[in-house]
Amino acid sequence: MRGPAIPKAEYVVARAGNDVAILELDEDPISLWRHNVNYGRSEPSLIHVFTDRGVYRPGDTAHVKATLRRTTVEGLRPQLDPVQVTIRDSHDRVVFEKTLTPTPYGTLSFEYRHRERDPLGRYSVMVAGQAAGSFQVESYRPAPFELGIQPN
Repeated sequence: MRGPAIPKAEYVVARAGNDVAILELDEDPISLWRHNVNYGRSEPSLIHVFTDRGVYRPGDTAHVKATLRRTTVEGLRPQLDPVQVTIRDSHDRVVFEKTLTPTPYGTLSFEYRHRERDPLGRYSVMVAGQAAGSFQVESYRPAPFELGIQPN
């Protein structure tokens, strides 16, 4: 025996004091994708990328690490699925691309060696299609100076 059919909800009504808000469920009055808001059914992920230094010289190796978390109803959990990692140079050209599998703790670790012919500037790190971090490649040398001490 089946119960009565439950009609599909068409609106959500929220009330707080004298305020009332009504949202029609069948339409997308605000294009969330235009505002960089996750509107899909998938669980959002949190990705944090960091390097051993913020500035590198041409030819240096950047040691890159990342933590990957996904939001669930139980809270934050390690993201364990393989992810695409991409590094783009200051001219938005791909200089590193690899699929990496996180550890059981939801972390990644990899190295990127800057080639002398690559441009200087900010390098962007993308993990799973999300801008997650950056580092600088600059031509610099420590300023030479001399320190002298005179006894009294």
